[in-house]
Amino acid sequence: MHISPDQVIFWQYGFLKLNSTIIFTWGLMFVLAVGSKLITRKLSIGLERSRWQNLLEIVVTSIEKQIEEVGLSQPQKYLGFLGTLFLFVATASLCHSQSLHAHSRL
Repeated sequence: MHISPDQVIFWQYGFLKLNSTIIFTWGLMFVLAVGSKLITRKLSIGLERSRWQNLLEIVVTSIEKQIEEVGLSQPQKYLGFLGTLFLFVATASLCHSQSLHAHSRL
């Protein structure tokens, strides 16, 4: 028997329901927001950069190149929205694949 995450209800009041899909999405958004705040709190413009800043610059540059390769002429214009969307989908996919891997070992 396979139970969908939408079938697991944590809280319900009338027609309002908080299922595991909504809780997972909110939790993931919270983790991404706190992570971005921690990573970007001490950015530098000099030659001495932290590992986190180097990783962040690699991710931003890669997303910018992907947007440009799709054919959009000004990738900076779309970077905020598409970059956030990409990071959310990529992180959610990694978390989902890890949960599948953990359940397959049981």
